[in-house]
Amino acid sequence: MATGASFSAKQRTEHGHEVLYLAGSLTIGTAEELRTLLHRVALESDGDLHLDFSSVTELDAAGLGAMVSVARLLRQRDTKLTVRSLKTEQNRLLRMSGLNRLIAVEQP
Repeated sequence: MATGASFSAKQRTEHGHEVLYLAGSLTIGTAEELRTLLHRVALESDGDLHLDFSSVTELDAAGLGAMVSVARLLRQRDTKLTVRSLKTEQNRLLRMSGLNRLIAVEQP
């Protein structure tokens, strides 16, 4: 499926945990690539994984699904997934889906 959607990620270690600065579209067109990236980073790291959404332009159920997949993997390893810099609509989507119980949200 050619949707033209894309995203990018920059990885940094901050305060002992991995941070992915995501940009672009986290939707059905990028979900599999996102899932692969998140799993790779989670498996290479011993600690928590943080996702910075300050440059994310779109988020849909498929993007959330990729995040849920890695959140479950991290939970099995006694670590967690945290998201930060969510836009109002993204935060609402996370809360309405109930996923804020699985994925920690860092408040500004």
